[in-house]
Amino acid sequence: MMIMKKKYKVILGVLAAVLVVGLVASQLMQGTRVDVRELSRQEIYRSFTEEGSMEAVKEYNVQPLYAGKLEVVHVNEGDRVQEGDLLASMDMEELKHQMNQLEAKLYGLDGESQQLREPPTEGEIKSMEMAIQMAQEKKERAKTDYERKESLYINNVISQAEMEAAESAFQNAALSLEKQQHSMEALLQSHQPTTGSLQILKAQRLSLQSQIDLLKYQMENHQLKAPFSGVVTSIGAKELDLVDPGSAIMNLFQTETMQVKTQVLTRDVHDLELGMPVELTMEQRDQDVTFNGTIVEIAAQAEKGISPLGLEEDRVSVAIEPEIPEGVVVGPGFGVDVTFVTASRDNQLVVPQSSLFTVDGEDAVFVADNGRATVRKVATGFETRREVAIEEGLDEGDLIIIDPQTDGLTDGSRISVQ
Repeated sequence: MMIMKKKYKVILGVLAAVLVVGLVASQLMQGTRVDVRELSRQEIYRSFTEEGSMEAVKEYNVQPLYAGKLEVVHVNEGDRVQEGDLLASMDMEELKHQMNQLEAKLYGLDGESQQLREPPTEGEIKSMEMAIQMAQEKKERAKTDYERKESLYINNVISQAEMEAAESAFQNAALSLEKQQHSMEALLQSHQPTTGSLQILKAQRLSLQSQIDLLKYQMENHQLKAPFSGVVTSIGAKELDLVDPGSAIMNLFQTETMQVKTQVLTRDVHDLELGMPVELTMEQRDQDVTFNGTIVEIAAQAEKGISPLGLEEDRVSVAIEPEIPEGVVVGPGFGVDVTFVTASRDNQLVVPQSSLFTVDGEDAVFVADNGRATVRKVATGFETRREVAIEEGLDEGDLIIIDPQTDGLTDGSRISVQ
């Protein structure tokens, strides 16, 4: 029985050894597993990416000019408004009472001025004309009587006393006519105010009108309106709040004039120039959105900052004008990744930097050729941190082994492409 057990153990050991040898032989037949990339002509570019944020070029803090109570807020955050739209209203009851009082005074002053300028009535003038006519006729009769009695007195027909009585009657009639004429002049002059009185009335009217104009200006500025079309943000006051002059009630920004601001290391800023295109990427709920932009401003001096690793570094502010796609919602503070392409080459055979190694002091790569790894010496050209353009040694369609450090990979070794 013991002999049988030993026999089975020997058989099992032999089978296991055969299985191991078979697996090894199979692996040797299949070769080393490698990842490859098929060469094709493409663009290679040198770039770097910085974090940025959206900023409004045209932004306005809606502020009252006067202290008072905020009566009504007519908008909500996120509302799009047009230039001139009413955003908020302040209480104006006291101003309205003052306006009513000033307008009443102005109305009374205009009435007084009009009364001074009114001409005498037709009846008044006609009455005075009749009185003058009667006085004129009385004077003529008295004159005729006086001349007749003077002649009679000279001829000793009447006494001196009778002649003097006729003379006195004539003089009284003349005085009566003169008095009536003066009354007519006084009537006409009473409706022609003097220059001084007119100047006083004019000055009073100008003063009242100036006060009314000031009240109108104050009332207009109690109605807070949008100075331009834009979007409402950051409403910082509510209805019935008491607000002070210059306190921000809300913000308004113009979406059509948004800019992206970012900070670039001084070592990289020398590769940038105004008008250079950039690539902008924003995170969205469903998927990231990528769109173009253009550098419009590069600061003249650097500012010191702290890197995420806590190291001090010098950075330069760069402003970018974005081409925001229709339907994409943006606002101040929205995060944006900014990719700067500083150099590029078209129509290049490109391999990963990691696929290069050195043979006899020259650059080389492994090429997958008929199931075996073959070393190819190459001449490199334009390169980036991750890729390099091959100028000589490779052809379009070659299969490049990505990792030359793969275990068991040598020149001529059998390989299996994954």
